[in-house]
Amino acid sequence: MKLTDALNRYKSYFIAQRYSLKTWQYYEWELAELSRWLEGRDISEVEKIQTGDLYDYGAEVRQRGFKYPHSPNARIRKDRVSHKASDEIKEGTLLRTLIVIRAFYSYLEKVYKMENIAKIAFPDIRPKQTRETEHLEPERLASVLENYGSEREGAILHTLLATGIRQGELRGCKMADYSRERKELQVIGKGGAQRTVILTDACIAAIDHYLRRLNRPRTECLFCREDGSPLKSGDIIYMFQKISVKCGFRVTAHMLRHTMATLLARDGVNPFYIQKQLGHKRAETTGRYVHVTPEMIERHKQVIEKYEVEQPKQVKKRKIGV
Repeated sequence: MKLTDALNRYKSYFIAQRYSLKTWQYYEWELAELSRWLEGRDISEVEKIQTGDLYDYGAEVRQRGFKYPHSPNARIRKDRVSHKASDEIKEGTLLRTLIVIRAFYSYLEKVYKMENIAKIAFPDIRPKQTRETEHLEPERLASVLENYGSEREGAILHTLLATGIRQGELRGCKMADYSRERKELQVIGKGGAQRTVILTDACIAAIDHYLRRLNRPRTECLFCREDGSPLKSGDIIYMFQKISVKCGFRVTAHMLRHTMATLLARDGVNPFYIQKQLGHKRAETTGRYVHVTPEMIERHKQVIEKYEVEQPKQVKKRKIGV
């Protein structure tokens, strides 16, 4: 099978599995890099790729050193920013490259019964190391909620905190998704999965205040630019950069997602409810968003101590041989 045909079929399979298009852009860029490298070795068919070829590609990626363009559009253009020859890419970046290749060969193994040589070439790919994302303690959270600069920023802050939605989900919210009466918001998450999140009274008040003061052309977007066009990722990033400067500490949209999960867990909310609100398929993913706090530890001890006796039972020692 031609490598180009295999990649096109893999794209159809990937999208049919309801993975996000943004994720596919990243996969497509990685696999296109591999394809160009193989063509340079006069390898154009999947069956002709050997384990040693993948070894060599992984080694060359590490030694050559490069970083990915940050924009998905830059990935589509296949731009590359070169480093010095002595630079090595970070271990996590190399692992992501190998994971993409492994996933492609897992597809070939599953659908076309081909040998998974990537599994042989890269047997020691470690699980993704989760980067600890800081949540905001109440004092810092109060500072954030006092230092926004516009009605739109206030509505966005309250929505992110109340719902824990991702910034991409927030940018995709439409006017029709917002229900003041039911106090809920419909969002479309990863893979096109829809879910309903709950809005607090303070969040509804902030959104309504923003909508009343809004002077824009009629648009279907709930949160938009001044001209009515949808918000971009850069708009949200810039907003939080300004708030960070005012507060004197780093704040991101994703921190509010972690903060919501931690605050709910700290107050004893059912973890499966938190999982549903965050839009996670697996409980293990939600566990990375819930940060252990001193209050949780103390609450743990209080709950268990209610069922424990104050003094340990005195047990007579047995004599050896009896």
